[in-house]
Amino acid sequence: MAAGSSRLVVFAGLPGCGKTTLARALADELGATFLRIDTFEAAIVSTAEHRRRVESRTPDRPGQGNPTWAQVRARRWEPLTEPRILIDNTGSAAAHVATIRAALPVG
Repeated sequence: MAAGSSRLVVFAGLPGCGKTTLARALADELGATFLRIDTFEAAIVSTAEHRRRVESRTPDRPGQGNPTWAQVRARRWEPLTEPRILIDNTGSAAAHVATIRAALPVG
């Protein structure tokens, strides 16, 4: 990223879908600031994989709790309708970061 340029990249998805993993990796590659805000939601293809991720997740901060699987399932979900890059976060995080970087506007 060029000096003095600004960009906001938002990762949306239910808890445990890999947002933090990809966001941290992208921020590291771009030399950008990583800021975690858990407010957006999206669907995950495999319910079993999503549940495994939610239940095995380690909190980022001391004292931070994780939602239970029942709490995740009870959340209201609304699809994003804005232009976006859609990643099915299975497989290589590095490959997904490369896909995201390639899709970001230059500037």
